[in-house]
Amino acid sequence: MGKIEKIWFTNNRIYVLTDDGTEKSRPLEAFPILMDATDKQRNSFIILDEGQSIRWNEIDEDIHISSFDEKKEPNPSNEVARMIEAVGVIDITAFAKMIGMRKSKLDLFRYGIWSPSRESLQKIREGLHRISNRI
Repeated sequence: MGKIEKIWFTNNRIYVLTDDGTEKSRPLEAFPILMDATDKQRNSFIILDEGQSIRWNEIDEDIHISSFDEKKEPNPSNEVARMIEAVGVIDITAFAKMIGMRKSKLDLFRYGIWSPSRESLQKIREGLHRISNRI
């Protein structure tokens, strides 16, 4: 595994170039904290661990080079995304807090990067049901 030499962002993706010439990329949806960050915040990083990790101090995010080996791409038509869309416009940050889930975890479910457990899916369903009954 090479060492990270260069990092850049384009087309809603993060790219790394390693010292062995390998270019890797992941969708920003795979890193919700980075996705929500400003361009200035994204570009304020340091490379640590002998080229194996990237650290963003301002937004408290760390990514290991092995994260770029994951191949799963966003799936905007996943079950969680469809349920949230059916409720309408909601404040995702407030909703995540309401159901006791980190926003970044909920984002990984709604972007289809991760699949929720039955318990997490039930928590999301119940929360959306409570919200839809208030509207």
